Amino acid sequence: MKTLIKICGLTTVSAVECIIENNVDMAGFVFAKQSPRYIRPKNAKQLADLMPQHISKVAVMLHPTPIEVNEVIDVFKPDYLQMDAKDFLNTYIPKSIESLKVYRDDGCLDLSLISDSKPILFEGTKSGSGKLTNIEHSKAVSKKKRVIIAGGLNSNNVLNVLNKVGPLGVDVSSGVESEPGLKSEQKIIQFIRIVREYDEKKNNE
Repeated sequence: MKTLIKICGLTTVSAVECIIENNVDMAGFVFAKQSPRYIRPKNAKQLADLMPQHISKVAVMLHPTPIEVNEVIDVFKPDYLQMDAKDFLNTYIPKSIESLKVYRDDGCLDLSLISDSKPILFEGTKSGSGKLTNIEHSKAVSKKKRVIIAGGLNSNNVLNVLNKVGPLGVDVSSGVESEPGLKSEQKIIQFIRIVREYDEKKNNE
């Protein structure tokens, strides 16, 4: 067993080098202009070009226009496009790009509408709020679907989430920052270490 680790909101060469050295699974680049982690597609591509192929490139968008989606796809060339599930209804994406649909912990989630085969992202009602999802809700979703938990995770709480929820993966952004939009290499390394120690313990049980 290996928990997927997604580090989101990358903006600097040093942060990208850190995730490469520490073998994360997914790297998220935020293309929502209202976010302190916003990066232009051209700059994101320059950073992503440093990464080996086994680290998936994720384009993170929030209610984008078709023009914005096309620019990110054409310039950044992501492996995954991440946005709210409802945004995919009216958005064309090439078959070469996987969808990472965001479902929110708003108490109205219908699990029967969610794919069994594709990973999904489960987070709070508002992206970037730094708030954890409800543990019981996360557990219920993770029992039936392939779920990456996002929102409010950090080195102090990720082990508790892993133990209680047992998700497919975890997604961290603000929890490994020294200030909004600026990643801390030390916090990234610590977060990854906790997750991998959890994996090792589980595999040895």
